[in-house]
Amino acid sequence: MFNCYNFMVPEKNQTWKSAYEINIAALEYEKQWQQMHFEEAQAREKQVTGFWSFLKTSMTLLTSLIR
Repeated sequence: MFNCYNFMVPEKNQTWKSAYEINIAALEYEKQWQQMHFEEAQAREKQVTGFWSFLKTSMTLLTSLIR
């Protein structure tokens, strides 16, 4: 038996998307993902860690004490 109350027309249902819309959304997500990783890589390059951080801090302190 056909239930007319649960029948959904695909054009009227907002959850149905065409393959073109899905492709555009995937490309947009990929672009945002690449941008995020690019920004993270730039932040890591600027970050000084470990021994070099200690050396830089101590040299800065030494130069300020000499002045």
